[in-house]
Amino acid sequence: MDSTSYQSAVADLSEASEAYRTGITVSPMSDAEYDALLAEITDYEQSNPSDAIDHALHTVGEGTSGDTPHAAPMLSLEKVHSTGAASAWVSKAKAAAGRFGDRVVVEPKLDGIAVAATYEDGRLVRVVTRGNGIAGEDVTDRLGDVLGLPLTCDIGDNEVRGEIVFNSDQFAVANRLRVAAGKEMFANRRNGVAGTVRKDAPGAERPEMSFYAYGATGKVSDTPGYTNDMRSLDALGFNPVYTAPEFQTTNLTPGGLDGELAHIEQMRTMPVPFVEMDGAVIKMDDERAREALGEGNRHPRWAVALKFAAEEVTTTLLDIEVSVGRTGLHALRGRVAPVEVAGVTVEYATLHNPSDLIERDVRPGDTVIVRRAGDVIPEIVRHTERPADSRPWIMPSECIACGSELDQTSKRWKCENDECVGGSAALLAYACGRDALDIEGAGQSTVEALLAHGLLNGIDGLATLTVSDVARLPGFGISSARSLIDEIAKAKSQPLARLVIALGIPMTGRSMSRTLAQHFGTMDALLAASTDDLQTVAAVGDRRAEVIHRALRRLHPTIVTLAEQGWNMTDESYGQTPLDTSGGPLGGLKVVVSGKVPGLSRAEAQELVVRLGGETSGSVSKTTSVLVSGEGAGGKFGKAKALGVRIESPEWLLALADG
Repeated sequence: MDSTSYQSAVADLSEASEAYRTGITVSPMSDAEYDALLAEITDYEQSNPSDAIDHALHTVGEGTSGDTPHAAPMLSLEKVHSTGAASAWVSKAKAAAGRFGDRVVVEPKLDGIAVAATYEDGRLVRVVTRGNGIAGEDVTDRLGDVLGLPLTCDIGDNEVRGEIVFNSDQFAVANRLRVAAGKEMFANRRNGVAGTVRKDAPGAERPEMSFYAYGATGKVSDTPGYTNDMRSLDALGFNPVYTAPEFQTTNLTPGGLDGELAHIEQMRTMPVPFVEMDGAVIKMDDERAREALGEGNRHPRWAVALKFAAEEVTTTLLDIEVSVGRTGLHALRGRVAPVEVAGVTVEYATLHNPSDLIERDVRPGDTVIVRRAGDVIPEIVRHTERPADSRPWIMPSECIACGSELDQTSKRWKCENDECVGGSAALLAYACGRDALDIEGAGQSTVEALLAHGLLNGIDGLATLTVSDVARLPGFGISSARSLIDEIAKAKSQPLARLVIALGIPMTGRSMSRTLAQHFGTMDALLAASTDDLQTVAAVGDRRAEVIHRALRRLHPTIVTLAEQGWNMTDESYGQTPLDTSGGPLGGLKVVVSGKVPGLSRAEAQELVVRLGGETSGSVSKTTSVLVSGEGAGGKFGKAKALGVRIESPEWLLALADG
């Protein structure tokens, strides 16, 4: 992986993460692809720390991430992918646990969002997502009614853990609420739960969900053992996976593993499963067995997750479509005759990348096998039948956005033109996204509809949209159209750095766009900058300076129009005396800001660190120099303390700024 492919990979994973976060579209890659690419990114950043760009891929957990700490780490489970491997794990775990390992429990692995529910004196006070396992996002105020999660019960001070899901009835209601509010329907149940607990989800879109408990950090039963704890939670008003009648879970009897797994698989593959599941969890019942086996850094050794094979069906491949993203990467998807796969009607399925398509030799007209990988991502596996007059499908050799040559040296074909900004829909959706102009309601499908109806052809067309224009779009009414227009009006006052991000200038991202805005102060100064001027900016070499300079010249008419429309063209810190970063009080220090800094947003606090000469980071590690720990610092405080990292208060940081 080189610098260019690294930046593309970060953009691709951020897009996949956003699809999962919003819940509106199916993620463009499978879980396995996501994990493999994230590992490549991590390896590259460790080997090339100076090339690392600002992103949240290492901190995003299930749904949302945050700084609210858990009572104890919420570890993920080690995964196996066959009953043979599961049987081997059971045998090994029983042997290691000795006389305490005779009782093993098998439960469905639910496909939702893992959360920890905190009770104080028997009252529910907080619900936090798993996040990074150490700390998560407090979503208490974003939940509607949650079945199986009592507001009060006789549990004292405790933290109950489990999975929040939509059952089939609740998911239908959730999507009806979305449509009534002029929003797009959720793509699937897991994404729906993630989208429902978003920070900006309106109260009217907080439908009923279900909570299935599978553990607690404190004592809940006088008789030790997992099954006894679950029965006690059931008596308190919770709905544990182990005791829920819809799952009919039992203890594993000797030789009974295959039967238990077959029972769970049968429930999973019902035409419309009541609760979606993607595997089984096998765990030791006896607390003494768990203590004997212990826990690793990432997984407990007393439990394992068996991931079931995805469901496969056959259908006809009608067409192969090519799309180009903002970074010039070309993606493929197949349009298929509608078919139901694991309870979801599939009309499009991924073909992954051109190299993969060539290897599989899949063609329009073929009868193909469609699989929901991980029960979420529909993909075309292979063809089974082919018409006699079939012809091979030919991948374009030129970029479909700008006509330049495609780099075919890797599996993922990419436009060789550094200045290519991809298709209009991809660029505009990026411009409206939360990292740029943050226009709620202007997602990919809305942008595509605006383009298709001839209402928009560039970022400078956003401010000219009217309520009547938007109300013509499918899924919009007067109320939702007015909300979108209001969001666009608010976006006009966004900081200059966000507007620079929205322009999609090649070889820049969030961090570089922010640096450019702070360095030049105004859009006029940035437009007037020569390539030599641009090279005075940190991390801008001659090649990047040339690309940015040409892009700004090309975008000049658009920027003039935006200025005439009243978009903010001045950096918020413009006019302040810049500190000499080379000799600043934080010069040479790597600083992590966690928790609240009085009077500053998180972004403003990080910008202050940079102005004081420091380098910011989103996570604590051995290379961290200082942790600025404010209220709600969460797991970062404990990690910094364990690593011996210097810890300072927000007041210390503000005092440095005051001189």
